[in-house]
Amino acid sequence: MQSLQRQNFKRCLVAIFVSLLIAILLTWPVGVKLSSTLVGHPGNDTWNHVWGYWWVSEHLENGVWPERADLMS
Repeated sequence: MQSLQRQNFKRCLVAIFVSLLIAILLTWPVGVKLSSTLVGHPGNDTWNHVWGYWWVSEHLENGVWPERADLMS
């Protein structure tokens, strides 16, 4: 029984490591330049992402679940 738990734990660690590795590869070089790089096409959706991150952060800091965007027209 204990070896089965240990095997499941090892599988979970491998899955977490592989997921992190894939995420880093897909978002490279954003992961190493978090303070100066944005995700998205520079001429199209970058600022939409930034606004969305700000909007969710503001709602969560105020204790409100961000389910509606009243600021969008």
